[in-house]
Amino acid sequence: MGELTGLKILVIEDMQELLIFHRRWLGIEKAEFYGSMTGADGIKTFQETPGIQLILLDMLLPDMHGMEVLKQIRSINPDIPVVVCSGFNDTMDELMRFPKVRFIGKPFILPELKKLLIDTINIDSIE
Repeated sequence: MGELTGLKILVIEDMQELLIFHRRWLGIEKAEFYGSMTGADGIKTFQETPGIQLILLDMLLPDMHGMEVLKQIRSINPDIPVVVCSGFNDTMDELMRFPKVRFIGKPFILPELKKLLIDTINIDSIE
């Protein structure tokens, strides 16, 4: 059994190719995948899907900045672990003020992303 098996993971990413990539590899890992291509849809999916355990969030979305998505999601559940996956790190200082938030730059290497997701979901045991 993999470390991601059975986890409910929401990916908020506006690039369709990346969303498909995440759906495929998370499926191989036997995680439950939920995907959204806009911030508003991601927030709605999070609100309407009980038990999401981890969010993979892009910062540059077509309808709102990922930081706004993060703030709205955290107003719903302040403890949800989030991995920000972005080609831009202009909000790094602000991001690191949030507990249970980690950052990985694009392009990423899949084993590094997988390890970061596992570390982030297990953050309570390492902090």
